[in-house]
Amino acid sequence: MVNADEPPRIGTDEDYRRIETAAGIETPNHRFRHRLDRCIERWDYHSEPDYSNVRQAAFLKAVRQLKTDAEPLLRDLTYPTYIGDDQSEQAQALAYGYAVDWLGASDVLVQHLHELVEQADIALDVMPPDEGGRPPDVEFAMLIRALAHFYRRETGKKPSVTWDAYTELYCGAFFDFVKACCRAFAPTYATKTNQALGKATQRALKKLRVSL
Repeated sequence: MVNADEPPRIGTDEDYRRIETAAGIETPNHRFRHRLDRCIERWDYHSEPDYSNVRQAAFLKAVRQLKTDAEPLLRDLTYPTYIGDDQSEQAQALAYGYAVDWLGASDVLVQHLHELVEQADIALDVMPPDEGGRPPDVEFAMLIRALAHFYRRETGKKPSVTWDAYTELYCGAFFDFVKACCRAFAPTYATKTNQALGKATQRALKKLRVSL
């Protein structure tokens, strides 16, 4: 359980206040900060991945298979049931249930399987069609995907980026949120110009399969 009085571990207080302001949070909120930490940690699990020796088609096939294998296990752990009156099935289900309880899977494994399926969905969302060569900036697309879902859950608002023809700049509450998060957690992207960051964010949002 998150200790609301315990400071988060990643950004500075100034970083978090800038992010909270962009998300419409008026006062410091440690619970929000811890949830954001968790979101960033999942995105940053593999920093600057090397795709040079990875065939995209093989990668996508492996991710789909991983998701296919994980989802039934997640359903079994979340809803441990059996069908029919066959005694062997009952005994197997009972033994399985004891093993799940003994391993503490109802908490730990279920949480990690949820995250595994979520990360597989992210990879399948952001990977472009296999046209050969090195893929575009998948890491940035994964960051935007993670931030978009986090922003929607926390604020209830749809993440979007707006082009202001008068100022010729990209703007919007979610775009401010992205900029603040990049400044705190992904400084490489924070150095992009307004137009470069805005266009890249819009492209990433358009690739999301599930409507936010």
